[in-house]
Amino acid sequence: MAENLPLEIIYQDEDVAVVNKPQGMVVHPSAGHTSGTLVNALMYHIKDLSGINGVLRPRVSFTALTRIRQVSL
Repeated sequence: MAENLPLEIIYQDEDVAVVNKPQGMVVHPSAGHTSGTLVNALMYHIKDLSGINGVLRPRVSFTALTRIRQVSL
């Protein structure tokens, strides 16, 4: 479920988005964590999200996200 949670989007274009995941934020919904997750926030802020790939850097956690464009045939 999409939730309007605070999310720092570092960079985004048509293909990629990079966000600064808050420390302690659960990445995806699971038993006991059905809301307040990074995925819930991403679903609200980035409507055409197609995948998530975490990239960790020392003392900073960035998450790179792939985006998919809708194609009309």
